[in-house]
Amino acid sequence: MTALVILPGLDGTGTLHDDFVRALGDTFERVEIVAYPPQAPLDYVTLEALVRARLPADRPFVLLGESFSGPIALAIAAHPPSPRLIGVVLTTTFATFTMSWLTPFAALARYAPVRAFPFALLSWWLLGRWAAPALNAALMRGCTASRRSR
Repeated sequence: MTALVILPGLDGTGTLHDDFVRALGDTFERVEIVAYPPQAPLDYVTLEALVRARLPADRPFVLLGESFSGPIALAIAAHPPSPRLIGVVLTTTFATFTMSWLTPFAALARYAPVRAFPFALLSWWLLGRWAAPALNAALMRGCTASRRSR
């Protein structure tokens, strides 16, 4: 049976996917969320290599790229690791960087990681009007875990 590999959004943890994974039920044999290391900012090339190393070697799989991870999913789909990659799903993501005017500020990202923002601002930015108590709790767990691992 098929596995689903989820690449997380900007928070990099995948802690906000619990309800989604439960809703999938037995649609997939296995669901794996690839969390990104929070210790240091990594570029797309490094993250792609990390994801490729975690892809299932023993069964067909579908790759789901959410938000920030969409370009990683697209890069893997452009050069699939094997015929086991049978589908790619993109959600709330982008294929090209549409705000090129921000490029000069990219180097500043290492000094202000998303996890360093005040929680209320982070919740408003990532969850917006959908900031239900359960999602806020999951986001808080992800932020707390990543701050401890630094």
